[in-house]
Amino acid sequence: MGWRGFSARSDSDSPVAVGHCRCFNGEMSSAHSPLAEVNRVVRTFDRDSTPVRALRDASLSVARGEFVAVVGPSGSGKSTLLSLLAGLDTPDEGTVTVLGHDIAAMSDDGRAVFRRTHIGMVFQFFRLLETMSAADNIAIACRLNGMHRRAAARRAADLLDLLGLGGRDTTQASALSGGQRQRLAIARNRELAWAPVSRRADGGAR
Repeated sequence: MGWRGFSARSDSDSPVAVGHCRCFNGEMSSAHSPLAEVNRVVRTFDRDSTPVRALRDASLSVARGEFVAVVGPSGSGKSTLLSLLAGLDTPDEGTVTVLGHDIAAMSDDGRAVFRRTHIGMVFQFFRLLETMSAADNIAIACRLNGMHRRAAARRAADLLDLLGLGGRDTTQASALSGGQRQRLAIARNRELAWAPVSRRADGGAR
């Protein structure tokens, strides 16, 4: 067990910011290929006609069994890195490979299916279906992956009970408190609903 470091530079309103990644090494097997790899990635956005480089020459390899925390100041590229690894975005330069698949080489539909099948992500801003009930927010994720309606409803009920939301199953997501919404977001994403191979949490700056 141990810690290792990773840094990637980005442009920001202040001078160059640095995003650090520290990894706690659990049980890993060198016989397996990495779970995810980022190789010399560049990602630039246009803000008010001014290019801002969120990631510049970023490289990272994550082995199976590792727990990874990406930390750094606001604007250092943490969310951009997670979006690339989750297939929500593609790099301008370099490659992002997850489970042996080149994310940028996939079509939009292909990335959507890949996320649904292999990736769970808890978003910083919940991303709930606000007009649907707490139970339906979870059940729809299960249904998208082929689970029968009744099985999805049972799974939703079990997860709500697990996270202390058992009495809120028919409550609209928009009527929940901030803490309840975060727990619902955790239950709704495939991290608990389907136990995916890769799990990510976008927490933003602390």
